[in-house]
Amino acid sequence: IGAFNPASFSHTHQPISFTFISQAPSTMDYNQGLDISHQVQEDVWVDEINKFRINGRLCEWIAGFHPKQIPCQLDGGFLNGSYNVGQKVLFEDGTTWLLRFPRVKSICPKYADEKVVMEVEALSLIRERTSVPVPDVKAWGLADSNPLGLGPFILMDFIDGVCLNNVFTGGDSRLLNKEIPDSDLKIVYRQIANFMLQIFEINFDRIGSLPTPRTGYSAPTCPLTWKIQEIAQTGGVHTFGTS
Repeated sequence: IGAFNPASFSHTHQPISFTFISQAPSTMDYNQGLDISHQVQEDVWVDEINKFRINGRLCEWIAGFHPKQIPCQLDGGFLNGSYNVGQKVLFEDGTTWLLRFPRVKSICPKYADEKVVMEVEALSLIRERTSVPVPDVKAWGLADSNPLGLGPFILMDFIDGVCLNNVFTGGDSRLLNKEIPDSDLKIVYRQIANFMLQIFEINFDRIGSLPTPRTGYSAPTCPLTWKIQEIAQTGGVHTFGTS
């Protein structure tokens, strides 16, 4: 979901700040006034998150989703991406989850619920019909169901991993490390190809939004694409129409 926020703190109850990661240049015009408004809204949202981090309500709320409702603590600062933020959560029994919110500045509120629902459905579908290692969704909710007023959310397994960029390039460079054996590259490329083939083989009887057996959400037939979301969020135009 993006790089670790350098402005975050290790203490579990410290305030956090978010750094917006710029998107790739686009030829589409955007509404500058709307962009400023979104930034103000995100600043208010961040203040609310900080308040709940400090007073402990964020952990109390998360603990309520654990099957045994055992206490938890926030592990580190927020993982800060362009479209989502995530918080690692550690329970007393050693279980580790990830709390994930859509970013207020980046995601059109009209589509935030649908975005989260489609992500829950996509993860569930991939887990059921492929061997691709994706996290198990523990809980999710729409904006109206969040008692903290922080918007729609997903709670899922936290999966530890190593970025291939760090393995293949050594860090900052974009060039492949020449010392890596071809045999290692073949193993990774075969795994990626296998994952892509498994996903490609998932077929549906029509084009449109994913079915919603896990969430029961009534999604529009038209799929929510990145372009539709960007036109709405940066330009203020809802291409889905008035519904």
